[in-house]
Amino acid sequence: PSQPLQVNISGAVTGSAVGDVSILAVTGDLAVGTSGPYGALTAGGALTLNVVRGALTINTGITSAGLMQLLANRSMTFAAGTSAAPVVATSSTGGVTLVAATLSMGAYSAINAPGLISVTTTGDATIGQLNSSLSYAAASNAPSIVVTAGGVASLGAIIDNGDGQTKFIASGAGAELSLSASNGIGSATGRFTFSAARLSASASAGDIYVKVLADTEVSLLSAVKGSVDIIGTGGLRLDQVLAGTATGASGSFRAVANNGSILIGTAESSGSQTVHATQNVTFKSLAATGNSGDVGNINVTADTGFILAQTVTSGGVTTFGSVSAHGSATLLAATT
Repeated sequence: PSQPLQVNISGAVTGSAVGDVSILAVTGDLAVGTSGPYGALTAGGALTLNVVRGALTINTGITSAGLMQLLANRSMTFAAGTSAAPVVATSSTGGVTLVAATLSMGAYSAINAPGLISVTTTGDATIGQLNSSLSYAAASNAPSIVVTAGGVASLGAIIDNGDGQTKFIASGAGAELSLSASNGIGSATGRFTFSAARLSASASAGDIYVKVLADTEVSLLSAVKGSVDIIGTGGLRLDQVLAGTATGASGSFRAVANNGSILIGTAESSGSQTVHATQNVTFKSLAATGNSGDVGNINVTADTGFILAQTVTSGGVTTFGSVSAHGSATLLAATT
């Protein structure tokens, strides 16, 4: 545990151990895995790959029984696989921690673990699939999957690699997904799909584009210098939404529930807002202030149900539900 195996190898590292594997690349890059019957890298305990000055490349599937740590000073790359033969980093009993300058996961690559999956990059993180079965309670009421790209001094986006996989699967009971980027999460042509009971997503610059495959509670959707666009195949609960609210910024907000209701706490934007549910729409406040390119309309549609602006009383103070549009406001409900 106190002394990893130090290597400086130009080719691929392969092998296996009944116990832990800890490899430190002291100079240059490190590549693990290759084709053939002896091309894998497996650990019966924990697995640590640490590239202190270079890049790390994962050529084939790697496995560990315990915690897996993948650390690179520069880029980290997962080679492309196929739908029949994906390239997967798997921890069978622990979590996976990945830290790099940038991450590029090729087509049909994945990270699977029953524990916490944590991905941190100072630049862009291009995602294949992250799959954790850790429950909300087992995670101490914290996220089961955490992805952080960029920071205060660097721009980093969370990007879909385009292979069509569901990008985030948090299958544990009540599990949460946390996404944070300094330069956007997804795009209009590369919307992130995920399955999780809870979500928190924030982008200090750029837009947020996500698609939810299950009924989901979202504590925060924040793109203060861009737009927020979320589509749900079931119901959506959105506690707080911020879109283009920074000084001089522009951004719109759109929420669509194709087979359920939408419940919104507060939604603030500089641009227009569109809220469309097949069932009901309930909110505390919707506010669009307008900007130079968007007057700030608000359009709410409930195809088969009602629209309700909630009145909330707390501590003896009553707050009435409200719609505040710089442009027009249109509310269309099937019932009331």
